[in-house]
Amino acid sequence: MRKAAPPVLVCALCLCWLVRLDAQQPEPIIEIAAGAGVLDPVADVPCCVNAQVNVWLHRAWGIGVGVVHSVGTDHYEPPRISAGEPGRLVLGAKNFQYFRITGLYRSTVGDVDIELGLGTFFRASSQAILRETDGGTVTETTIRYPNGVAVHALLGSTLKGPFGLKGGLRYDVNDDGYFLQPVVFATVSF
Repeated sequence: MRKAAPPVLVCALCLCWLVRLDAQQPEPIIEIAAGAGVLDPVADVPCCVNAQVNVWLHRAWGIGVGVVHSVGTDHYEPPRISAGEPGRLVLGAKNFQYFRITGLYRSTVGDVDIELGLGTFFRASSQAILRETDGGTVTETTIRYPNGVAVHALLGSTLKGPFGLKGGLRYDVNDDGYFLQPVVFATVSF
């Protein structure tokens, strides 16, 4: 009578088989992405800088942590009346910034990588540029925004070695509104 293989041996053989599969198609574990996007296409200075680090826990699943920071000042035309501070006009905002944490999924179709992300954005803030309604002094104050949901869909391709490009859309939404952001990233993977 033949004995059944011990569970430890079966697990070890399965692990070796999985490692062999991964060795046939090695994937980078860490990916650093830096790029630019457009927060509001009608703003005077609509650009923003994006930086993100992705850690791929598996070939298809990972976690991304990033920051979005505006470049320049968004001047409101016409200026808006301040809801929080009566007697002041909001001339614009600058230094808009927020952070993102997303769960990631990726798949490959031909030579194109498809990346989907779902998570949260938090610590959104900007400097509001205020002026007294009587034409007086101009001041700045920090505005904080509520946390929200972060979603993105990107298409990417490896250029050469560890370098690649990604592009697509990010959609970040909260109670105050949304940021629909076309983005392009240069990536380095290792």
